[in-house]
Amino acid sequence: MDPHGYRGTPIQKNEGHRKAKIAFAFAALFVVGLIVSAALGAAGPLTVPTTDATSTATDAPPSDATGASSSASLCGSTDTAHIAAGFVDGNLTVTGSGFPSLCDVSLNTLGPAGTADSGTTSAGVDGSFTYSAPLDGAAGTYQVDATDMNGATLASASFELGVAGAVTSLIVKLRADLSSDEQDAVIARDGGTETKTIAPLRLHVVQVAADEADATLQRYQGDTPDVVRAELDKTREARGEPSDPGYADQWALPKIGWDNVYGIVDVTGSAKIAVLDTGVSSADGDVNVGSGWSAFGTDPASDPNGHGTWVSSIAAAASNDKGIAGVDFANTTIQPVQVLDSGGVGQDSDIIEGVIWAAGNGADVVLMSFSNPGFSPALQDAIDYAWAQGAVIVAATGNDGSATPTFPAGDAGVIGVSATDQDDAL
Repeated sequence: MDPHGYRGTPIQKNEGHRKAKIAFAFAALFVVGLIVSAALGAAGPLTVPTTDATSTATDAPPSDATGASSSASLCGSTDTAHIAAGFVDGNLTVTGSGFPSLCDVSLNTLGPAGTADSGTTSAGVDGSFTYSAPLDGAAGTYQVDATDMNGATLASASFELGVAGAVTSLIVKLRADLSSDEQDAVIARDGGTETKTIAPLRLHVVQVAADEADATLQRYQGDTPDVVRAELDKTREARGEPSDPGYADQWALPKIGWDNVYGIVDVTGSAKIAVLDTGVSSADGDVNVGSGWSAFGTDPASDPNGHGTWVSSIAAAASNDKGIAGVDFANTTIQPVQVLDSGGVGQDSDIIEGVIWAAGNGADVVLMSFSNPGFSPALQDAIDYAWAQGAVIVAATGNDGSATPTFPAGDAGVIGVSATDQDDAL
């Protein structure tokens, strides 16, 4: 772990075997029929469970010569003062106990982006109180301080205001020299709830309600120099249905001279192809599936959609009298990296994690059969990272013959692949 709180493997250049690895990338050059669309979640309300916090009592300053009010003088520091704060049904709710009897208390709330609010209440004879007031704020961390009328802090508590319902996410890149506490402070002041970090790239994924996304994004983008960059977490989608399997239907293989190599060239090397998709099954033994990773915590060697398995079969199905013949027909292991859901849809933040996993687990080729017209600097960072680790990156451009750039195929360092017909026309 480095001194700034990030964990990850340092980038190392690895050009020694890139030429050999590029040969394996051609296994991916025939993945076709992929047209892409993007969508973001809709807005949802804010909710958070009530949380408790331990108080910190400090000495109250003495009254001045003119004298504070008699009630304020009753609110000296005590070792028993305690508050709990939370967000319930649209209201800030604070409960207190252990305060001096009949003490007047000021409650000061500091929220994300420096938003502040205050109110007053009085403890009962038993030293307890319950305070409630409307709170309309962004998701993030809120600090509540209970003070006496002279401003001395008697007890404190904090709570996280989370997001429920349909949400969207931001991808935030922070400055390299920030400590862990300083990183947390940026998230607290700019808003949202951090759901994951991608340490090698200094990226933080922050969840927000969709109707607050623009305002929260602007706060992060304006928080210089601590925030290097902030963007919406874009959605990418795999499209296209395969034809029936079988070599007789695979006119593309003779088109590239595959039949002049198979059975003649003795393949002595091996390759790992990381397929970032809906998961990869073994296709009844036709695909050699190795270890993998899932963004959803499920088994990446299962494929609820079928798209990832089809892509993998085109790239590397074994020559074993089953299914179809793969372009890379020998000594190839598919690493299933599940970043698209059962509907073939995935978020950039999950895709970025998948690229980092593939680069860190020896992938020779990273194959992504999805796209979106939106450029993501964070995804480009991940591709640069994988390239520096020695991987060759291949991505689909779509199947419509359009000259409009799509991504990640349009990113630097990526081999973009489109479909052609039997006459070599787009």
